[in-house]
Amino acid sequence: MNNPVFNAAKIALSKQMKIADSIELYKYFLNFPSLCSIDQLKQDTHQEILQKLIFLGGFHERRNCGIIIKDMVTNCLRQFRNFEPDLDIPNLVQLFLTLSNVLLYDEKLINFILNQLKNKQDQIQIKQLQSISHCLYKLGIKDEFWPDLMHQKVVSYTQVFGIQDLVQHIHIVSNQVLLNDFQEEKLIQLLELLQQKFVNQKKHIFLSKFQFQYTQLMFNLYPELIKQNYDHPKCDQNNKYKIFFDYFYKDYQICRMLLDRKDSNITIDYFENDNFPNLIRTKDDLIEKKKTSFEQNIEQLLKRFNLQYQYQHKLSIYEIDFFVENKFLINCNGPTHFVQNLDKKVIRKSPNCLMQQRHLKQLDNYQIIDIDFHIWDKYDTTDKYTREFKKLLNLI
Repeated sequence: MNNPVFNAAKIALSKQMKIADSIELYKYFLNFPSLCSIDQLKQDTHQEILQKLIFLGGFHERRNCGIIIKDMVTNCLRQFRNFEPDLDIPNLVQLFLTLSNVLLYDEKLINFILNQLKNKQDQIQIKQLQSISHCLYKLGIKDEFWPDLMHQKVVSYTQVFGIQDLVQHIHIVSNQVLLNDFQEEKLIQLLELLQQKFVNQKKHIFLSKFQFQYTQLMFNLYPELIKQNYDHPKCDQNNKYKIFFDYFYKDYQICRMLLDRKDSNITIDYFENDNFPNLIRTKDDLIEKKKTSFEQNIEQLLKRFNLQYQYQHKLSIYEIDFFVENKFLINCNGPTHFVQNLDKKVIRKSPNCLMQQRHLKQLDNYQIIDIDFHIWDKYDTTDKYTREFKKLLNLI
């Protein structure tokens, strides 16, 4: 990972734990969550806690680790919020990224971060500004100052942005427009910039993250694509973004083709360049994703009723937790799908989760069932679990 702040935290923790390999270091934290217990954190300095926050919340395979990372980061934040040290911009941005990566909201900490950043705004680089905007979006924070500043910078310094960065930004903006949190005129302006990038740059690098974000962006702009075969994509004549379609759809086809080849634990990157034309690179995830206890509970009910199901069934670009009887799509929305405060109170569903729900609803030949953990947890007896589950699947 080419991130000096993250790498510095990783190196410091590696020396402290005497574990050189970053994967093994992360697994060590997973095996010994007491490293982030309240008693242990009381003995740590603010710098040591910050290193744990940056490493645990910034590691790329945290998504495969379930709720344990969110719980460990929560403990670290509870202790860190008592210090309020003066941090430089890179550390402030990385701390904000940790909050957004694990979907934790704490007003005191966020005000602490944003106030310091605002005082140093003249020194903030565009990439850092992009990260700030990304954090605000993921946490669902309504703020006009930073998105407006980001838009001004993108338009003024568009040459600094490659296609990857521009797509990442427009991906967020397209969601904000659909959530009524951003002006559509500005989205049009950004799409014009992306169109020009595609005209001027014929060869691209399709990293795994880009493939997913670009496809989601296309689904946001052209929801009619979700039900179509990507070999022959067509845009509705009345779609307001129709003028861009001919410039965007070929890269969409490549992304869909690559995503179709991707298994749940494999990353696929694709390179179009002069040295290695049409090179495909695959990489296995080093931390295996496991079923959550929430998913295990739902699976037990499926077995009890002798229902046919597939676990982690791929549909379009999404992996559905349970595909049941060839008609029900069941998503188990655990704590990692929700923005929560440090007391674990649910504040809102994550915007990325809302986007997936919006896309899946276009597939009208399936019945989509979203089971949210904080509602499901209210059913405190087996009989209540069973009765509510039967209702969801029309079994009673």
